[in-house]
Amino acid sequence: MEPERGFRGWLVFFYVTSCVGAALRAYWLFQAGATLRLVIGTGSASLIGVVAVRTLVHAGMLIATIYGLLLFAKADRRTPTFWGALLVASIASFIVLDALVSLQTTAVDAPFATAFWPVLRAGLPAIALQLAWMVYWIRSVRVRLTFGSTAFIGRAASPASSISPVT
Repeated sequence: MEPERGFRGWLVFFYVTSCVGAALRAYWLFQAGATLRLVIGTGSASLIGVVAVRTLVHAGMLIATIYGLLLFAKADRRTPTFWGALLVASIASFIVLDALVSLQTTAVDAPFATAFWPVLRAGLPAIALQLAWMVYWIRSVRVRLTFGSTAFIGRAASPASSISPVT
């Protein structure tokens, strides 16, 4: 029986959806940049700061996603660890962006938590999806056989680890 190795199944699905995600991240970056351009004329330093941080987070995540897609396409053995770390960073960026949206929409007299919790609850499905993919990159036999390791775990000391990664 042929081992589960190579760019098939869930790995292809992950790659395709990550390409779509990169396009969405580019759109979000464009929108954040346009918003920054609009708020610069307002004179509100706190609003400008919040929108600038949002723009930087979107830019960083877009660059990281594109780099991860290049690693994936080259079948680099660092790919599983990179994607595992990027998924952790992505969860953190969801929370940071939710907090920034809440800061932007919070009225002067309203507490931050009143605006933050509903926004965070709306983002929980996206966070759950990131966690599910992280588990895949950590536990998948196909990932281990294709790249030579899984996310956060080096080469396994098993007969399957003697199989070299796909090049």
